[in-house]
Amino acid sequence: MTGKLFRQDTLYHEGAKFFELKGDSCMALSPHAAREVCEEATLKGFFVGTVEGGHWHNPGFQPDSNTRWDSLRYYQADADLKTNNDRAIENINDDVSEGYTAFVITLIKSL
Repeated sequence: MTGKLFRQDTLYHEGAKFFELKGDSCMALSPHAAREVCEEATLKGFFVGTVEGGHWHNPGFQPDSNTRWDSLRYYQADADLKTNNDRAIENINDDVSEGYTAFVITLIKSL
C-alpha cells in the first residue's frame, strides 16, 4: 500500500507519530500512544471507530479478539465525538489493567 510512512515492525510510543506518519489500523501503538491518538482525534474531529488490543512481541502485534472496542456511533445515533473517544480511552485503560500491551486504532471522519 502506498503512502504509509510508518513501519509495521515498530511499536510507537508517541500518539503524534500516528498523524505524522499517516497511521492506520496496521500501526501498533503503546497504551500511552493509543490514548494520545484518541485525545488528538477528538481535537481533529475524528471518531475512534475501533480499538483492538493485543500484545507486542518484538517485532509484531498479536491481536486478541476479546479486546475489540467499537465506536458508540454504531449503536447510539446520538453519541457525540468527545463521549465516544473518551470511552475508547476508558477501554484502553481497562485493557491495560488486564495486561494488554499494544493497540491498533481505526479513525473515521463521520458515520
